[in-house]
Amino acid sequence: MGQLLGFFFFFLLPFFFPFFFFLFRSLHLSFQIFTPIAAFFFLKSFFFFLLFFLFFLFFLGMHLFCIHRF
Repeated sequence: MGQLLGFFFFFLLPFFFPFFFFLFRSLHLSFQIFTPIAAFFFLKSFFFFLLFFLFFLFFLGMHLFCIHRF
């Protein structure tokens, strides 16, 4: 089970990057009513959260695939 989850997070996660891009684009277009300053702070925090989440998934996948694959 760990090997399967590690394979998914470590090898298949890059294929979901276009999905994250279109999700961000739709969020950006739907929040056009914000002022530019509020939009800047919202998108900055959103990007930091997304980056942290993707790094967490990447290292979780590496851990599961390399340590728990038996």
